[in-house]
Amino acid sequence: MSLVQTVPHKGKVAVIGAGISGLSFAYFLNKLRPDININIYEARKQPGGWIRTETVYDDIKLERGPRTIRGVSDGSLLIVDVLKQLGHGDQIEVMPKTSIANKKYLLSEKNELIQVPDDGKAKSFFKFMASDLSSGLIPGILGEPFRRKGPSQDQDESVESFMNRRFGSKSITSNIFSAVLHGIHAGDVSKLSARSIVPKLVALESDSGSIIKGMFEKRGTGKPSNPTGPLLPLSLQKYQEEISPDANLPELSTTLKKYPMLKLRDGLQTLPNSMASYLQSQPNVNISYETSIENIDFGRSSIKTRDSKTDVKYDHIRSTIDAKQLSKLLVDAPSSLTASLKKVDYISIFLVNIYSRNVPLIPKNGHGFGFLVPKKIVNPECLLGVIYDSDIEQNSIPLYRQSTKDEEENTSSYSKITLMMGGHFYNDIEVPSPKIALRKIRHVLEHRLGVNLDGITIRTDDSSSSYPSSIGDNEILISFVTNKDCIPQYNVGYGEIHDSVNKLIGNKFSFGGMAFGSGIGLPDCVQNGLEGALKVS
Repeated sequence: MSLVQTVPHKGKVAVIGAGISGLSFAYFLNKLRPDININIYEARKQPGGWIRTETVYDDIKLERGPRTIRGVSDGSLLIVDVLKQLGHGDQIEVMPKTSIANKKYLLSEKNELIQVPDDGKAKSFFKFMASDLSSGLIPGILGEPFRRKGPSQDQDESVESFMNRRFGSKSITSNIFSAVLHGIHAGDVSKLSARSIVPKLVALESDSGSIIKGMFEKRGTGKPSNPTGPLLPLSLQKYQEEISPDANLPELSTTLKKYPMLKLRDGLQTLPNSMASYLQSQPNVNISYETSIENIDFGRSSIKTRDSKTDVKYDHIRSTIDAKQLSKLLVDAPSSLTASLKKVDYISIFLVNIYSRNVPLIPKNGHGFGFLVPKKIVNPECLLGVIYDSDIEQNSIPLYRQSTKDEEENTSSYSKITLMMGGHFYNDIEVPSPKIALRKIRHVLEHRLGVNLDGITIRTDDSSSSYPSSIGDNEILISFVTNKDCIPQYNVGYGEIHDSVNKLIGNKFSFGGMAFGSGIGLPDCVQNGLEGALKVS
């Protein structure tokens, strides 16, 4: 526990939002302080936030948001252990490094999928280097150690500016780094903050004058490995001491290093659903679904819902919702706080799930995890990337083997992909109508993926009332959804916003979620929930 308990014995805590960030905070806080009464407010009718797994045709699972978890990180260790503690360890599946689904691609200007050379094979390396994607790469890397530091180490700049300056090549940024950031942040490399997005690279330049030199210096002065296993950060040490003594996180970390990716057998929403179910079973925790908040009184530390006549005072309020939405709910708050919250930018994702039992949707010679689209590509579809869901699902194995049945299920044949469209591209244009969107989706299928749609029946959400009991051999299901303002953008100046907010909120409020955590990934949100709970417990 922290040295100073900001919440008194049998105190009251409110959590705004039952997404993974709010649920994680509540879960860990309840474990640390079961005496505290926790009220969770959620506007929707179910938990999970942007994590949504939908089942159609009784057996087809579509992920409406994120669907995988990166292999080893502080947050992924927590996710695996929490699922085990909740009795869902059999849900955890992993993808071996040698799996075909670990192959990743970038789209070239010639409309070819070029594999990113991370498998140690010479063929993929030389093919990548022979493509237009590698333009400027070798001279950029060789020349980087000899380039001077930027004019000011205290001033933030865009990732594009930082990378162009360090590697002396615009092509590297527009071909490679822009595509990577499309996959993670769906953002514009010319606007995203170098200090917030690639802080380790910025630190290497600051400390060593060069990214490449700094990497070699770090490797040369690295500490000897710990014979008893990986060292845990303080937050995970406290988790293991106070919440899960049998976790053995160092051993779990060693195990997860073998696998670059995790997924859940019945869909990612299994995690928030199981956490919410556990919390609802606790006598001191209440989750209020379909509850709209009218205002949050900053001065009185109280919350008033639209259905209540009076407000409820709390010893601590944790918000995990959209920063701009929060700014509209706050009353009696410093104007500088609400002004800072309004400065956080968000982007929307147009997410398209496509499924077929028989029509191949993935290029025959391009199976893998999927591909990302560089900023440099002429891109009227506003395509950020494509995820090959069926390759991931069919090449994953149980982390904790229960029976051979799980392995048999992975051999089933079907084709399923997800298109990620929009992101920062929608800052300049409107989200397309369903009719225009379907035309763009067809173009991606035919011209980016080489799918022959002749004689194929396309079923969309609009025809759901006439869905048969299953998808036919010559049919494709296309289902799309707009996730509006779903990803906060760590644009240039975001660090100042983050610091300003944290200085103004005091000890009766704390902010989590993607906007004020340590990152936008699912493991980041869970880890941030633990750290927040430790601070107020």
